Amino acid sequence: MGIFRSSILSFVTFMACGGLSAQETVQNERSVIEGEKVTLAYQFKKGDVWRYQLREKGTQESISEASDTLGENNSSLWKHYRITETFDDGSALMEVVVDRFQLNFKMYINDELQKTIVYDTATENEPPPEFRSVKKSIGKPFAKVKMTASGEIIEMNFLQETSANDQEQTKQRQGLPILFPKTPVSVGEYWSDKLTVNLAVTPVLKKEYTVQTIYQLNKVDENIATIELKTIVQPRLTNPVLRGQMMRYLPSGTIEFDMNQGRILTRSEVIDRREVGVGGPKTAMQVLNRKMERLIEGDQKVSQSTSR
Repeated sequence: MGIFRSSILSFVTFMACGGLSAQETVQNERSVIEGEKVTLAYQFKKGDVWRYQLREKGTQESISEASDTLGENNSSLWKHYRITETFDDGSALMEVVVDRFQLNFKMYINDELQKTIVYDTATENEPPPEFRSVKKSIGKPFAKVKMTASGEIIEMNFLQETSANDQEQTKQRQGLPILFPKTPVSVGEYWSDKLTVNLAVTPVLKKEYTVQTIYQLNKVDENIATIELKTIVQPRLTNPVLRGQMMRYLPSGTIEFDMNQGRILTRSEVIDRREVGVGGPKTAMQVLNRKMERLIEGDQKVSQSTSR
């Protein structure tokens, strides 16, 4: 399963912390006028619990003269955030919990089905070996995060065993709530955040690259702020092998943020990329991956199923 398998196994770690929620603020519903600045900020209330569902569907195809390998991933993850402490400066301490993980994965070689993994942590079925650690983590706090109202991570403590690489990536916001500007912005303005990614230049040598996520406030309508995002690499990659490794870090997407309640309502991302030469001459890789995260209510984390 190669890189695709690695991506699935890191799914819980990277995505468990996305889509932060918060407590209501007192604002009137209205649209902003041209040039007016608005404040984008999370606000927290001790004891609040907010639930999200993240759905991911995608394919990754590796092409060479020898074979054509295709992986299909269709998965859902249910999670929640519990605000355990709030502070006078507007920051908060929260627990991150994964409630359920559901997966349907298939791998084809030259159009022939080679492997299928169908698993749901809500069942009592024995998990596949690759997902035993995932099963054990369900329903338990994954991490405690202290975060400012603008989304800046002050401190993160992992409560379950994870690899050092996964911890480092998560601490740098991969999959975490987006970072807002500390000062008010108007429609059309940009801000950015950075993530450091280690790529394997050789089997024993890794090099750091910076992924910059650029956000733009696209519009504000009845206190719903629509934010567009795109990603770029610094410095620019010319090595096709490294470009292939970097693809999964380069989404574009849209976020809807409820300014009245101070929480993310939806977050959609797409990666649609093709790189040639990723495995040597006459090789190519194509990735098409879509993610949609949305706020849910009540016990949908247990009762709702992923459509196939």
